Amino acid sequence: MEQGNRVCMIAAVVDLLYTYKLSTKHDCAQGNNPSQLYDAIAAGVPTGSKGANALTFTIDVNKYLNKTNTGCYLNTDLNPAGPYLGNYHRHGDLLNGHTVLVIGSGSSVYWGPFHTYWDIVVTWETNYTVDNKGTYHVNLSNTSALRVVDHQYQTGSYCLCRNGGVVTLNN
Repeated sequence: MEQGNRVCMIAAVVDLLYTYKLSTKHDCAQGNNPSQLYDAIAAGVPTGSKGANALTFTIDVNKYLNKTNTGCYLNTDLNPAGPYLGNYHRHGDLLNGHTVLVIGSGSSVYWGPFHTYWDIVVTWETNYTVDNKGTYHVNLSNTSALRVVDHQYQTGSYCLCRNGGVVTLNN
């Protein structure tokens, strides 16, 4: 979804939930389109002194997921098996960061035997359209939502789980 002035973690959660909705049988959207889903999740997130959802934690997102009766929830995972949420912070600055949907990884030679590891992420832009019947169409040629981020800045990851196990695109 297009982030705009939305909270990054909630936007990334919407991207994650819609990835599984469109790819598997795990539908936590409850008939909501991405904007409605964002609003439903944001409604359960505490607001700061200025009325904005300043900080979002997995417990806030899980409040929404508990209402879906799908058994799905977010959990920390060190080795996610499919698309997952990644938190990125630079040089230990844990208050200023960004949360995105991670959809892949890669590496490049840094120098000699040393490599740099990259995460392929979806952030900021939208890469789908919705027709008048409500069907979603991913525009694979639109790469404006894709970015590459140095993995060393990832400070945490969260995957979609169900019944005590990680949900993958294969189950």
